[in-house]
Amino acid sequence: MFAEDGEFLDEFGERTVGRDAIVAMFQAVFDSSPDALIEEIQIERVRFISDTVALEEGIVVSSESASAPRFTSKYAALHVNGEDGTWRINTLKDFPREHGNRQEQLGRLTWLLGDWVNQDEETVVHTSCDWSEDGNYLLREFTLLTYDGREMSGVQRIGWDASRKKLRSWTFDSEGGSFTGLWTQRDDQWIVTSAGVTAEGETTTGTAVYTVVDEGMVIWQHAALIVGNDIRDSNTPVTMVRRPPAPDED
Repeated sequence: MFAEDGEFLDEFGERTVGRDAIVAMFQAVFDSSPDALIEEIQIERVRFISDTVALEEGIVVSSESASAPRFTSKYAALHVNGEDGTWRINTLKDFPREHGNRQEQLGRLTWLLGDWVNQDEETVVHTSCDWSEDGNYLLREFTLLTYDGREMSGVQRIGWDASRKKLRSWTFDSEGGSFTGLWTQRDDQWIVTSAGVTAEGETTTGTAVYTVVDEGMVIWQHAALIVGNDIRDSNTPVTMVRRPPAPDED
């Protein structure tokens, strides 16, 4: 992609000159950071300076691994059309990266969006998730119904905690309990460590693991739960599936 005498300037101002040196530099990065990802390249504009010179500007969304926070960085690339008719990069400049905005961080949890249901021999739980109007949070509402007629509901707000560089949730149930949680991704799983207080005033801490099977199925399980002085065993895995749409009137 680079001209033989091309140049690359990284976000720290380090200059690498020549295609072979640039290839070696990138190979060293790949070897030292094998889990790093480029999530997206957003080309903002391409301006032709002449018939053989064009300036490309855009934004790169990247992360150090699939479970790490997203970063954005601007770039500018000067392309030159060589004698063989092939466009190649003459100069590429990366600008300092910044943490991705709230929407980009929350984008990793879009599998939560929609209507879900899970049930067992005693209860059925309906959950709905949507974006907040400002796009800075995911809002979840849940209703738990037991077959003997009891009902509990609650709301959860998930957002980006800029101080911790983590996705964080705040949950309130209809009985008066409240909890906060931190979300950490590990491959196809999300681990949520939470702490809070029940309506009766008992402190509670726990770890829940969400495994995303596919776009229509998620399995979650409490791996550890302590309520007051009561240490509870892991619960049976719960399978959540997308709720089918309501039947059409016709």
